[in-house]
Amino acid sequence: MSKLRTLKDIRDTGLDLLAVCHGVTCRHTKEVDLTALIKAVGEMASVLPVFGQPHFSERMRCPACGKRGMFVWPDLNKEPNPHLNSALAFRVIAVDRMTDAPRFDVLRAGDRKVAQAGFEVAEAVYPMMKLEMMWHRRMIHQSHPNLVKGRKVG
Repeated sequence: MSKLRTLKDIRDTGLDLLAVCHGVTCRHTKEVDLTALIKAVGEMASVLPVFGQPHFSERMRCPACGKRGMFVWPDLNKEPNPHLNSALAFRVIAVDRMTDAPRFDVLRAGDRKVAQAGFEVAEAVYPMMKLEMMWHRRMIHQSHPNLVKGRKVG
């Protein structure tokens, strides 16, 4: 694969461009409309920021929270990674609410519907845990634990 330096390189290789919100509490991930982006900033715009020059990603606005600034990078996982077990690409993991570090896998599944059903069951079984449903390394869905006033969480 050639080096991906410009938006033209990404378009020519057929990859998608992902954008993730700069907001720490948001982190909304979205696929970028590459045709519209190229029309707005030009096909020779650098994918990586250049020191001392404004980058187009700083002007992008998050559709979820409305803040300016998005991280952008090519989505290189269009084809399954042979090093990952693609038969069980979906995971539901329990996450530590304080550090956002994964604690343990609740389930692994090969089908999105099975993973979604397992996620809903896990929400009932672990009502105080923060759960995330992942596809490979991308978060698809996140739970919000039910906090009860006066109860110890952990």
